[in-house]
Parts: sequence; C-alpha cells; structure tokens
Amino acid sequence: MLGDRDLEAGTVGVKDLVTGEQHPVALDGVVEELVATLARRA
Repeated sequence: MLGDRDLEAGTVGVKDLVTGEQHPVALDGVVEELVATLARRA
C-alpha cells in the first residue's frame, strides 16, 4: 500500500509476509528489491 507520506518520502513500505518484517524501499528500487527477495526464496 502506498500512502501520501510514502509519496512525499519517495519510498514504499515492503512487508515480508513470511517473517513479518517491514522496511521502506525507495520507489525507484522497489522492483529490484522484490526480485532479489523472491530469488533468495527460490
């Protein structure tokens, strides 16, 4: 989910549904972050 504060900060919160951990990721790096996370799980 992307809110107004996220847009202002240029980040999006990414939550790992396996561990429950959540952290901010820059909007321009979110795809790479998700791909890397999925690759670690494969």
